[in-house]
Amino acid sequence: MKLPFVFLIILVSCLAFLVTVDMLSGMSFREAVNILAQSFTVVTVEEKIIVAVAVIIPFYLPLIGYFKKKRKQKQIEAGKK
Repeated sequence: MKLPFVFLIILVSCLAFLVTVDMLSGMSFREAVNILAQSFTVVTVEEKIIVAVAVIIPFYLPLIGYFKKKRKQKQIEAGKK
């Protein structure tokens, strides 16, 4: 589960960087966050799908591995009974 954690840290640090750059240019924190939020209003449906897939990918493999491990563990426990 390290991959999703690293992904979230990188995502948060990138968003914090964008807000910090806006604040260094003289904007307030609220204005900087508002500009960041408004940048997603011009995104098309296709781009939103691409962003959603890009966000899901780091969580896909660890979750699949977790469920396979859990299923295998249940099969082992069922075999012992």
